[in-house]
Amino acid sequence: MHLGLYATLFLLMVPTACCSVCLKNPMTVFVPEELEANQFVFKVDNVSNCWPAGGLLFSSNDPGFIVHKDGSVFTSHYVKLPSGQKKISMLVKDPQKNEEWTCDILLSATQNDKAENRRQKREVVLKRTKRRWRPLPHSIMENSLGPFPEFVQQIRSDSEQKGQVFYKIRGPGVDEPPVGLFSILEGSGNISVHRPVDREEYPEFKFFGDAYFYSNNQKADLTLDITIKVEDANDNTPEFTEKVFRISVPENAKTGTVIYKLSATDRDENGTLNTKLKYKIISQQPAELFSIEPEKGEIALRSPGLDREVQGTHELILEVRDMDGANYGRYSTGSAVITVSDVNDNLPFFLSSSLSCNVSENTQNVRILRIPVDDKDLINSSNWRAKFKIISGNEGGHFKIETDPVRNEGILSVIKPLDYEATQNVKLKVAVENEAPFEGSASFNTIPVDVAVTDVDEGPEFEMPVKIISVREDVAIGKEIGSYTAKDPETKTSANIGYKKLSDRAGWFNIDEKTGIIKTAKQLDRESAFVQNDEYNITVLAADTSQKSSSGTVVIRLIDVNDNDPVITIPNVHLCKSDDITPFTVITANDSDKEPNSAPFTFSLPENPPDVRKYWTIEKISDTEAHLSERGDLALPVYKVPILIQDQQGKGSEQTATVSFCACSDGIHCSAPRSGFSAVLGVWAILAMIFAALLLLCIPLALFCGVKGSLKQIPEDTTQQHLIISNTEAPGENVMDGNVKIPLQSLEPSATGEGTLRAADVVAVRNGITKQEEVNRTIMNGSAHSLSSIPGRGRIPKGFDTSKFTTLEWQQFMWSRIGEKVILNNQDDDREISNDGVREYFFEGTGSAAGSVGCCSILGDEDRLDMLNNLGPRFKNLADICMKK
Repeated sequence: MHLGLYATLFLLMVPTACCSVCLKNPMTVFVPEELEANQFVFKVDNVSNCWPAGGLLFSSNDPGFIVHKDGSVFTSHYVKLPSGQKKISMLVKDPQKNEEWTCDILLSATQNDKAENRRQKREVVLKRTKRRWRPLPHSIMENSLGPFPEFVQQIRSDSEQKGQVFYKIRGPGVDEPPVGLFSILEGSGNISVHRPVDREEYPEFKFFGDAYFYSNNQKADLTLDITIKVEDANDNTPEFTEKVFRISVPENAKTGTVIYKLSATDRDENGTLNTKLKYKIISQQPAELFSIEPEKGEIALRSPGLDREVQGTHELILEVRDMDGANYGRYSTGSAVITVSDVNDNLPFFLSSSLSCNVSENTQNVRILRIPVDDKDLINSSNWRAKFKIISGNEGGHFKIETDPVRNEGILSVIKPLDYEATQNVKLKVAVENEAPFEGSASFNTIPVDVAVTDVDEGPEFEMPVKIISVREDVAIGKEIGSYTAKDPETKTSANIGYKKLSDRAGWFNIDEKTGIIKTAKQLDRESAFVQNDEYNITVLAADTSQKSSSGTVVIRLIDVNDNDPVITIPNVHLCKSDDITPFTVITANDSDKEPNSAPFTFSLPENPPDVRKYWTIEKISDTEAHLSERGDLALPVYKVPILIQDQQGKGSEQTATVSFCACSDGIHCSAPRSGFSAVLGVWAILAMIFAALLLLCIPLALFCGVKGSLKQIPEDTTQQHLIISNTEAPGENVMDGNVKIPLQSLEPSATGEGTLRAADVVAVRNGITKQEEVNRTIMNGSAHSLSSIPGRGRIPKGFDTSKFTTLEWQQFMWSRIGEKVILNNQDDDREISNDGVREYFFEGTGSAAGSVGCCSILGDEDRLDMLNNLGPRFKNLADICMKK
C-alpha cells in the first residue's frame, strides 16, 4: 500500500513526454494600449497539438481578463496598459491527470507597429512549471472497526530534496470539531484516524497540510488541501413516512386505478444500493384486491369487487427494503387502512307494494300518510337521503309530498280541500330517488297510493266566492242593485239559508236575510275614502239551519257621475312683483270625478263685478293649471279674486283665490312681503288712533249741534292761530242736517268688485318711515268711506284727488302728530324700534280674525276690531241729539 501511494505521487509530479515538446519561451503579444470591455485579446492555438483529447480548464490571475474553454482571452472591463506593458499569467489544468501549468504572457503596446501587430499570429506557447503537491482524495469506511489508529494516507513534498522537512495538519477533525479525529506523523507524513466516523454526521473532512524545514521552521512548500471522504455503510434502516397510511377509494373504482403512492426515507448515501428501496405487500385483509409497484410504491386496485355495503375497509401490511430489495438488505414494515367511500350505487326502494289512506272532504294542510323506504347506501349521506315526488294523480294540486329528514320517510299531505260530491277517490303514483345522482342506468322505484275521500255535512256555498255588481254612484236610496245567494252542496238548493252582512264599512247597503237581495241604504259616493279604485267591498255570510256557514265578497263597482265641481287646490297664492318679468301666479284646480267629468278645465273671470276683469287676467297653461296676472299696478297687498272653473261637461262654480303680493329676487320665489303693505300695528296702538280720530270728530259735531238754521262753514284759516267764531251756544233743535260734513276722500274701487277698498288707513312704522295700510272701515250708518291719505305716504293710487288737502290741514296736522307719538312709543332709548312696537306681518285679508301679535296684544273678544264696522250704532244717541226729528 505504501509503495502504490509513492508511485502515484511520482507520476503526478513528473511532466509527460508529449507536454515537454510544447514548452517554448514566453511570447510577447502586441495589443492596443487601451482595451475596451469584452474585447478579444489573443488565443492559445497550439493547445490541441499537445492535448488532442481536450478537456483543459483555463483561468487567469488577472480579473481584467477572461479565458474561454477554447483558449480565447477577452477583457472583462476596460483595461489600460501601465507604461505600455502588462504581464499576466494563465493557469491551465488537466482534471483527468490532475496536472496544472502556468503560462506567462506579456502584453505590449507598440504605437508604430500597429499594422504588423494586426498581422501577427497571436499564439501563446504553454510553459510547464512546477505543480503544487496534492494527493488524490482518500476515503475511510464509515463505522470502521479498527484497529485504531488506522492509517489513511501519506503526504510528501519534493522540498525534501532541498533539506529535511516535517509535516503538520490543521482544520476540521484535527484541531477543530471533531477534535483529535485525525493525526499525522511529522517525519513521515502518514495520516491516521483514531475512532469510527458516522457518515450521516460527517460525510467528508477537508483540512490542510504544511511542510516545514527542520533547519529554520520555515514553510517548505505551499499549503496542501486534503480531502477525506467517508464511505457509506448500510447502517440505516428505511422507514415509512407514516406509521399508518389512511387511504380512501370510491367503491366504483376501476381495475388498475392507482389509489395511493407510498413514501419512505433512508439516511444512507443517496444514489447507492444502501438507499435503493423496494416496496411490497406482505398481507391484506379481507381479500387480495390490491397490488403494489415495487420501485415506485404505487398501490393499485388489482381486481374488481369493491363494495362498501359488503366490506367498508381493507387493511394492508407493507414492507420497504433497501439494497434494491435483496434479502440481506435492511427493511421495516408499516400498514395501510383503505376505506371504501360510498357512491350512490343503490336506489331507495319502498317497503310495501301499495299504500292507501282516507281523508275527509274540505280538509287542508294536514298530513294523511307516511311512506317508508330503505336504502343500502351510507346513512345520512346524499346517497341515502330520499327525495319523493308525485308523478301522477295530482293534477288538481290537492296534495304535496316531502321528506322526513330524520326517518327518511315520505310525508303525504293535503294542501287543497277535496270535494266528496266531485271526487270520491284519488289514485296517486309516488316515486322516490336520492338527492345525489344515481351511478348507473336503473330507473327510480314507484308505488301506487289510493286516497279515499269521505263525505262531510257541509255548510252552504256561494256560487261565486267574489261577485261584482256595477252601479251608478247617484243611484236612489233603497234601490235594488242585485243579489248574492248560496246553495247547500248536498241538496244543490238555496232553501233554508239565511244571509247577513259581515262587513259594510260605510253602511251603504242592506241585504235581505232570506233572499240575499242587496239594496242601497245610503247615498253612494265614488269619491269616498271607503272606495278604492272605484270599488267598494261588502262581505256576506250565508248560514243554514245547522249553523254551518260560509262567506263571500260582493264588489260594488261604482260608476262615476258628474257630481263634483272643480276646486282650487291652493286657494292662498303669492304673486311676485318684479320689474323684469310679467308677474303671475299659478292657479291649480282638481276634480274628484273621473274622465270625462273632470279635466281638462276651463278657467275664466266672472263678468260681475266688472272690476275683476279690469284688474286681472287669467290664461290656461295646462289641463289643470292657469296663470293669473294683474293688469296695471295694484296698490293693496292682498286681493280676493273670483275665478270660474268648469270641467269638460261645463259643470263648475266660482272659486275664490286669495292673492298676496310679495317681492321676489329671482322672479319666482317670495323673499319678502310687498313693501308698504305688510306692516300691522298692535291692537292698543290702533285703538289709540281710532279714539283720537273720534275725538277729532266730536269737535265739528259739537259746533253743528248748537246751531239752528243753515250750516256755517269753517273758515279755511282755522289753522292760522286765529280765534274761530262759532255758534256753540245756539240751540240744537234748528239743526237740519244730522251728519257732520267732514270732507272725506275715497279711493277708487278695488279689483274684487266690492266698490270700495276694504281697508282703513293705518299708520305703520318701519325703519323710521311712516307707511299706511288700508283696512276696512264702515263709518256713520255703514256707509263705506276711507280717511284721506297722509302726505309722506309711500304711494298714492291713480285717480286720488289731493285738491282738498288745504281744507283739512288741521286734520293732517293731527294725523301726523298721532303718527309721531306712535313712533316714539315704539322706540327705545337708542331710537331703535322696540320689540313690543309695531311689527310687520303678512296681511291676512278682509275679515281675518287675527290681530296684532305683539306681546301686549290680548286675543280676547273685547279687543277684536269688529267694533269698527259698528261705529254707527255706537254714536246713535249723539246723532239723535244733533238731528231734527
